[in-house]
Amino acid sequence: GDTVEQASKIFMDILNGEGTDAQNNAVIANAGFALQIMDQKSELDSCMLKAAESLKSGSALQVFKKLIELS
Repeated sequence: GDTVEQASKIFMDILNGEGTDAQNNAVIANAGFALQIMDQKSELDSCMLKAAESLKSGSALQVFKKLIELS
């Protein structure tokens, strides 16, 4: 998005399962790389699958909501 508001809407759309394939893939790639950096013994493919499952299952949304509640 061009503004914080647009970017926020896109991010929430993705977490709510309403993102485009390209948007979902970008989030999955970023999350997969982050997971792999945190656990360098894990294979990148495995981290990407974990990220994809988290997004598809709604787990990523639940974690985000919990993070917002704690802040």
